Amino acid sequence: NTVTPLSLEQLKIDLPPNSVRDAEPVSKDDKKPSSIKLPEERCVLEDFTQCSKSHLWKLMMSYYDRKGPSAWSSCVVPNFITCNSFIGKCYAKVLHGFIADAMRKNAKMPLDVNEPLYIIELGVGSGKFSFLMLQALEEMQHVCDFPLNKIKYIMTDFTENNFSYWREHPNLKHYFDCGLLDAGIFDAVKDDTIKLWKSDIVLGP
Repeated sequence: NTVTPLSLEQLKIDLPPNSVRDAEPVSKDDKKPSSIKLPEERCVLEDFTQCSKSHLWKLMMSYYDRKGPSAWSSCVVPNFITCNSFIGKCYAKVLHGFIADAMRKNAKMPLDVNEPLYIIELGVGSGKFSFLMLQALEEMQHVCDFPLNKIKYIMTDFTENNFSYWREHPNLKHYFDCGLLDAGIFDAVKDDTIKLWKSDIVLGP
């Protein structure tokens, strides 16, 4: 899941005076739109920089860290388009297709049924998509060429708030207990290993 950009109102950033927000509305009698007043002097908040090193990135990370799962439950961050049962089943079918290709003779990326297959989701957020994906995987286990007990779905995010929420969520308990699911804190910008909570395994390059 990608980080969802937030509006200026959510980030509590005010537009400069005399900006587009302060432009006079067009009256019904006007034939031409009224001119927009631009500030005489412009203030550069930040020059061109890598997104993950920008002020906007820091503001968004701070927001998600403070709000935790409530960023999604309060409907501030739109998520239904990427977190519904249809999408969960579609991604499970994509995984099933990859496994089928990898299990063929002379496959370029062969899989060993005796070794675990780790599926890592980055930026899990509330965990809704993970739950729907796990449901779909469980439903198709009888037609999958790879044993379900060897698939390890890993939920990750950078904030402790989200991690604690998944760990205690009753709907995920079954998947944690059966070994299909594990979780860890992981910041894709600066971390290169994932310490898994349930199995106590460290995943790395």
